[in-house]
Amino acid sequence: MNILKTLIAIFLFLAGGLSIAQSDGNDSEKITDTELSKLTKLSEEQMGSGKYQIKIQNVKFYGMQRQLLSQNELVSKLASGDYGADAYANEEGVVVVALLRKSTPEERAMMKQQREQAQMQDPSSLVGSDAKPFELEDLEGNKYSMDELKGKVVVINFWFIGCPPCRKEIPELNELVEENEDEEVVFLGVATDRHKQLTSFLSKTEFNYNIIAEGRRFAAAYNVTAYPTHIVIGKDAKVSYAAAGFGPGSIDVLKSAIEEELEK
Repeated sequence: MNILKTLIAIFLFLAGGLSIAQSDGNDSEKITDTELSKLTKLSEEQMGSGKYQIKIQNVKFYGMQRQLLSQNELVSKLASGDYGADAYANEEGVVVVALLRKSTPEERAMMKQQREQAQMQDPSSLVGSDAKPFELEDLEGNKYSMDELKGKVVVINFWFIGCPPCRKEIPELNELVEENEDEEVVFLGVATDRHKQLTSFLSKTEFNYNIIAEGRRFAAAYNVTAYPTHIVIGKDAKVSYAAAGFGPGSIDVLKSAIEEELEK
């Protein structure tokens, strides 16, 4: 992934309500020339070589004055399209710092294109549409089809193990399941991971949704491009709620969407 694509990915993640590791934007927290000199500034070729690791949520972003940016500041700057970034890696080959700079015309054009595509793929556009037909089987061998689930509220969580926000929201999702255990609600956790990987993960982490493995094709049917994505299908087999990302209050909104469907 080159530097520009990384920036685009970050913008889309943040637009979806996901979180990264940033400070409160304290101007006194700056990176010095000495600190930067201990890191390797990466070229586009090096970023695309596959030799360097990058986990968006662990990269610290600094402004043109070397100040550590808050998440809100970073969102604002990336949304403007006026900024590109230079990436710096440590001795282990892990990208840990990105220093913002003025973007090139090429970067501005690509960022604009990606934002427009993201708006077209906004999951909320699914609301009111008919639910996609499906036949799924969870890790326990239980089978689910849209035809058989008509008349029930179906809550779908698209996720994968390597997604930090997906893992972070699991305790709140478990509470949702517990609160609705006596109601006509079916919770499906559609993961992109394989059966064996999920079995290993779930042996250490409790997740009370009905977990489905290798769900990429089903996710594609709903044009899922950001994780986690939540969809609620009403008793009438129509999508009543769809949203991507995890942040403060996002599960409360999902809870309200479920309650609204149960009251119908």
